[in-house]
Order: sequence, then C-alpha cells, then structure tokens
Amino acid sequence: MACKSTGSSVKDYTVAPVYFSEHQKACHEWMIEFDVMPEDISEFSRLLDQYLQQLNSDYEAKRSKDIALSQLKINIARKQLFYDWLKLNHKIGSQIKIPRLNNDRVFMESLLKMNR
Repeated sequence: MACKSTGSSVKDYTVAPVYFSEHQKACHEWMIEFDVMPEDISEFSRLLDQYLQQLNSDYEAKRSKDIALSQLKINIARKQLFYDWLKLNHKIGSQIKIPRLNNDRVFMESLLKMNR
C-alpha cells in the first residue's frame, strides 16, 4: 500500500527489532531494496507505519503516542545486497528465501555491515 501510494516498488526487505535501551526507544528497523525508489523516503516511511497500524491492532497499540514503539526506521539497501548476502552465505537456491521478520538482530547487523 505504501508502494502504491508513492509509486515505488520493493524488490526485497527484512525487518528486525531495535530493543529499548537507556539511549533509544524500541522500534522496528527495516532494510529495503527498492526496484523503484519513492521520491520521498520520509513519506514512504510515514505511510508504511500508518498502514501497518491500520492492518495490525497490536502494532497500533504499541505505536500509540510512541509509548512502547517509536516510528519505524528504514535503511535503503544497495542494489543486490540481499543476493550478495545469500551468495556469501552459500544460500543461493530455489528453496532459500530472505527472512522477512526476525526476532533478533543477527541478519540485520550482517546486512548493515555489507551495506556500508
């Protein structure tokens, strides 16, 4: 829905938690590789957050007034980042899929390092 609203297209993505600490609030951190980038990534982020709240009442409750979760964070993946990760980790094949949701930060941290 965020892609449709912004004229963008997502090739691959994954989401990981950012845990609450004394230095930051908790949120969801996204890594997105776009086929077509949105003109305004801030607007895309706002819309994605809004649509997620509409579709998921638990997420909406946690996002209410930024009490439990703050605004999601989006990292823009360089082209072929996910493919390069699969290749590096010997996971190229028809049955291998990109993990979409993660309960830890292992995959995200690996992608962040490769995306620099």
